[in-house]
Amino acid sequence: MKKKIIYGFLLILIVGLGYGLNYAWKSFPLISSYGSKIMCSCIFLAERDENSVMSQELRSFPISLGDFKVDRERKKVTGSVFGLAPRVAIYRDGQGCTLLSGMVEAEVRSQVYYEVPKPNWGQDTVSWPNGDKLNDSILNRYRKIQDLIDIEFEDSVKKTHLTHKIVVLHKGQLVAEGYGNDHGIRTKHTGWSMGKSIVSSLIGLQVDKGVFNLDQTGLLPEWTDERKAISLKNMLQAKKMLPEPSWALPLSLHRRGILRDWVC
Repeated sequence: MKKKIIYGFLLILIVGLGYGLNYAWKSFPLISSYGSKIMCSCIFLAERDENSVMSQELRSFPISLGDFKVDRERKKVTGSVFGLAPRVAIYRDGQGCTLLSGMVEAEVRSQVYYEVPKPNWGQDTVSWPNGDKLNDSILNRYRKIQDLIDIEFEDSVKKTHLTHKIVVLHKGQLVAEGYGNDHGIRTKHTGWSMGKSIVSSLIGLQVDKGVFNLDQTGLLPEWTDERKAISLKNMLQAKKMLPEPSWALPLSLHRRGILRDWVC
C-alpha cells in the first residue's frame, strides 16, 4: 500500500514537472518578447524609467517573471526569464520600437523608411487637435467633469488602478483632461487596440480603391500551412481561425500578436 502511494506521488510529480517544462518552453519566449517590446517603447518613446514600467505595465503575473535589461547607449532592451528565452527589442529614431524576429539587429537598423515630417508651427498658437490651444469658455462649461477627473488622480486608493490619462471630447472639442502615474500631457502612450481602428480604416480605403479584397487569403508567403486560409477580413476582425494552444496563458498575450502561429 505504501509503495502504491509512493509510486502515485512520483507519477504526479513527473506529470507536473513535464507540464511545467512544457509551459515554460512555450511561455517564456512570449514573456520575454512582450516585456522587452513594452519596456523599449516606454523607455525610449515615453521617456520613463525602468522602475516605473516594472511597477505598472509589467507588474502582472506571469510577465513579472521576466528580467529586462535596458541598453540606453545602443537603444535596445533584452528580455529573458530566469536567463532563458532571450528576446531583443530595438529603438529606431522615427520608427519607434521593433521586436526582433527572424532578422538580425543590423539588418533591421539598415532598413530605409519614410520619416514623417514634424509640424513646423508653434503648437501653443494652434487650436486643438492640430495644436495645444484650448477654448477656455468650453473648459469652464464642463468644469464638473474636470473636477471628477482631478479626484480620480488625487485619490491614493484609485491610483493603484494605474490610470494614466483621461481625455474627454464632446462635439469635436476637448472639454476635460487629466494625467497621472508618471504620465503627462507630452508622454507618449502605447496605442493598444486603437491601432486596430486606424489600420482598419487605412485598409478600408485601399479596399474601396480595389487594391485589396476582404476575402483574399494567403496573406504572407510563409503561410503555407493552415494559416493560408486566413483572410484579410479574419485579420481585421481579429477572428480566431486556428485551434487554441493546449497550454494556458492570458488571452491578451495572444491578441497582442506575440504568438506568431495563432491568430485571435
